[in-house]
Amino acid sequence: MDTSREYIKMCAKAVEIQKQSPFNPFDEIDCDTDQYGSFYRLQGDRIEVLHWDNDEGGDIVGGYKETYLGLVWLPRQDQLQILSGLSWKEFDKECLKYDAETKERAGIQVVIRILDKTAQ
Repeated sequence: MDTSREYIKMCAKAVEIQKQSPFNPFDEIDCDTDQYGSFYRLQGDRIEVLHWDNDEGGDIVGGYKETYLGLVWLPRQDQLQILSGLSWKEFDKECLKYDAETKERAGIQVVIRILDKTAQ
């Protein structure tokens, strides 16, 4: 999973992708990060991750809204493929068109391109 500063910035700029997040971080519920992915925030020179283990060993998010200002959802490869509407094979082929360091960085560009085409 790409959690680099560059990918966080790419995701933050992709407003239409952020709207597709499968989870609302303002809901105070137990969160399975394997299902939803993770939320990150750039704080100066630091990268903060929003998920942590509670006493019962599960990931938990939610609570105070001030904590979640500026959060960015980082979609995983499988989530990007679903957002693209393409089969895995087609998605992989489209990702190869981009000179990106990670599959997520290529995948987000594929999804943005597809969303832009459908918006026109």
